[in-house]
Amino acid sequence: MKPKSQAWRLVIALILVACQVLATPSSAAAFTMDPYDYFDIDYCVSLSDSEVQDDEVFYLLFEGYVKCIKDLPFGIDRADVTISIIAQHRETGAREILNIAYSVTIIPFPDWEGESYEFEECLNLVFPDESQPGEYNVIGQLIQAKVDGWDITGLIAECYKCFSLGTIAYVTSAGETMPPATPSFTISNMSINPGQVEVGETVTISVEVRNVGGTEDSYTLNLMVNGLFQDSRQIILAPQESKIVIYKVSKSEEGSYEVILDGQSGVFTVVSVSPSASALLSWLSRHWLLIAIVIFFLTFIL
Repeated sequence: MKPKSQAWRLVIALILVACQVLATPSSAAAFTMDPYDYFDIDYCVSLSDSEVQDDEVFYLLFEGYVKCIKDLPFGIDRADVTISIIAQHRETGAREILNIAYSVTIIPFPDWEGESYEFEECLNLVFPDESQPGEYNVIGQLIQAKVDGWDITGLIAECYKCFSLGTIAYVTSAGETMPPATPSFTISNMSINPGQVEVGETVTISVEVRNVGGTEDSYTLNLMVNGLFQDSRQIILAPQESKIVIYKVSKSEEGSYEVILDGQSGVFTVVSVSPSASALLSWLSRHWLLIAIVIFFLTFIL
């Protein structure tokens, strides 16, 4: 087996994290599980080339073997993990999407001692037109994780959602920087509302896209949050037509999040539920019957 990558360990780790979150009352305990306590894992993720040119296709190779050496807390029939494959320029930081949504399915999942699973897959990749020449880091970013159909993406910490897959050089056929294309779309009027939310609440991000060219054309709008790819939309507009594009985003961790939409940028903040509000909700949930009796008395007796 070739030198190991962290990618397939991450796939197994994500599923183990979700299992323990669902099996125990404390989400903090979920992240103490080590995949190697439950699995014998031998795998690699590698790129087929160290350098590619123009529209040349290259490959991301997945292969490996997983054997369960200890029963999981409870049984799993199927696990699905969807990632996007992104190339990030090592000098400029520019990002190119090589595959917007690649899904890995493990079925049947080896959840009992002695069960095993083998995998060997090959994913075709190509740099988009007009990508900047140079050295790129190839990154996998988690989009969605499911266990038996249950979406457990929100249970996974942000630090687990991005991992390295290798490096590659991209050059043009002449070895020269490609001239920038004349822009036919403008992006403006980005709005982030509200600017501050509590953990798990939704932030609405909108932006106006306008076709300033002379022909109908399409445009791909990529949403980045804290430097990581979040979502992508393809818009087709007639000449001089404009459209408001709306994204919905929620985060499971406190902090400040920078939003970038093709040159437009902004920030929103996620905070924890205030102790007073949390205590009030807890008190109301425990004394709902008493509250109902008081309301009935005030409404119909007095």
